[in-house]
Amino acid sequence: MRQKSGAAMRRVGLSTVRALGQGAVTLKIPVAVASGGDAVQLGLSAPQFTDVSIAEAIVREGTVEMPSDAVYSALQLSDVDAVVKALREAGGITVGEDCFAIVGVDVVSFFGEACLYRLRLQTT
Repeated sequence: MRQKSGAAMRRVGLSTVRALGQGAVTLKIPVAVASGGDAVQLGLSAPQFTDVSIAEAIVREGTVEMPSDAVYSALQLSDVDAVVKALREAGGITVGEDCFAIVGVDVVSFFGEACLYRLRLQTT
């Protein structure tokens, strides 16, 4: 029963995005370096990022809201804490041609199930 209600609550997030209008965003996710040289370990080389696209998002001034299922599949994560950590460590987000820094991550939950991830943004 828990899985069925969880899936239903995640669909609420997706339905909310579709009802309120959607836009595409691109997250800048850091690339994990398995074995770097001394320069990487000391922070002397620039960090590398990979672009992760999320096709469905509510874009408002200062915030972006994304359905949890879209975030889970884009980041290939399913644990709420791991997703929040990955979003906080992101190098920023691109909305259209504009780049923003992520200054906060909120989880919108219904009946204990994450439905939306809300990012608070600041212009870079």
